Amino acid sequence: MQVFAAILMVSIYFYSGIMDNIGAGVSWMAAGTAILLIKAHQKTSFPFLSQNRLAKLVCWFGKNSYEFYLFHILILCGMRFFIKPQDLNPYTKVLWMLVYFVLSAFVAEIISRFYSEPLNRVLRQNIFSLKIGGTYRYLSNLHKYIYCILIK
Repeated sequence: MQVFAAILMVSIYFYSGIMDNIGAGVSWMAAGTAILLIKAHQKTSFPFLSQNRLAKLVCWFGKNSYEFYLFHILILCGMRFFIKPQDLNPYTKVLWMLVYFVLSAFVAEIISRFYSEPLNRVLRQNIFSLKIGGTYRYLSNLHKYIYCILIK
């Protein structure tokens, strides 16, 4: 199923692009992504990827998805400044997409590590917690259940 989803997504990307048919292109890419995410915690179809590595990767993207979402467009604009998409042939498009994805993930990690997480710690300790018996008690423990369920 994962192989089918990956082939579907690559075919849509190379055949006409995601945005040529905004309804079908985006919908099929979303369906392919959903299949890959659902199957990520199950036994993988790719023997060179262990389930643990794949689960950690999916968990990392889940943890940093907001930072990735916020800053991916800045990376895209920066890359488009250096080279126009119409100047790329199909082979270099894949390379640029890979560079774009890795660069976006790197920026998301930097923002998360040095801005979001320290700010969340301060907010949780000073605003969203009560000091009871010398220890901080969070008003909501929901984050413990949401945070990286796939790793456990």
